[in-house]
Amino acid sequence: MSTITSELWQQCIDRLSEDLPVQQINMWIRPLQAELKAENHLILWAPNRFVMDMVAQQYKSKILEQAQILLERPDLQLGLQVGSVPSEQPVDMPAAATLSSKSGAVSSGVAPRVEPIADLAESDTGAKEFVSHINKKFNFDNFVEGKSNQLARAASQQVAQNPGVGYNPLFIYGGVGLGKTHLMQAVGNAILERSPDARVVYLHSERYVQQMVSSIKNNTIEEFKDFYRSV
Repeated sequence: MSTITSELWQQCIDRLSEDLPVQQINMWIRPLQAELKAENHLILWAPNRFVMDMVAQQYKSKILEQAQILLERPDLQLGLQVGSVPSEQPVDMPAAATLSSKSGAVSSGVAPRVEPIADLAESDTGAKEFVSHINKKFNFDNFVEGKSNQLARAASQQVAQNPGVGYNPLFIYGGVGLGKTHLMQAVGNAILERSPDARVVYLHSERYVQQMVSSIKNNTIEEFKDFYRSV
């Protein structure tokens, strides 16, 4: 398996940009990574389950349509998976290259395992290390600002500059593709940029509930509370 050329994937993004607003392209399409897997398959890797589900529901058919036209492969198949491309060695693809699926991908109708959002993970040395799962691609510099999200951006920047002081908590509400997730992760990235040792968690509410229920079942609720108190 290998990554497709960045030029090829960029061509697909450019085609999609003709029909989709730039906010949606930056929020949902650009964070994806493409991996060639087989003759007529390509996996699109999403940074988290939320992005994967949104792309599967709203953009998968559009991506597939443009890719089939671009690559001249009517039999092209497209799948989605959470994670990142295992190999970072790009290879050139012929005009009839593809976009693929992987076992457990959305296209199979079977949802993949929910990935942990934040946890204490074992490192190669066996030591416990903090994992925040903040996507470094999302920052204030590449956030597309408009009239609908100016206030949200300003408030988010205040939170990033003074964590736990202003707008605590900060609640952001808006429609799909307007930048809510981008702003939340931009706050985390800004904090980590100034304080690399800070403990920042990007956590979906569903994952939080799953962890809490699991800790109750396993009688580890104190560890659960200690973990989130340490953030």
